Amino acid sequence: MVVQSKVEHIYIFVSKLPNISRQFDAMAEPRHRKLVAMGIASWVSTGRPEVLGRLTTEVFNIWLDVFGELKEALAAQSVEGTTLVYTSLSSDS
Repeated sequence: MVVQSKVEHIYIFVSKLPNISRQFDAMAEPRHRKLVAMGIASWVSTGRPEVLGRLTTEVFNIWLDVFGELKEALAAQSVEGTTLVYTSLSSDS
């Protein structure tokens, strides 16, 4: 039973990642793209050879796309004068 479950998980990953990669390019909403990248990171954290074998192809491409979007968002926020870093305004320091 346990062996069958592991085989099913491997099959799911190997069969679904190319589809996810193709659908990722068609996603317009940045928060959905970030969610997919976090899900892929969860798969990578398993350390499975099937997952790590795709690390330099589909996985890195997805991550680099999301990192690029984050960089653009941070640049846009710095131009607008807002920041993602919150500091304490108390005079106790």
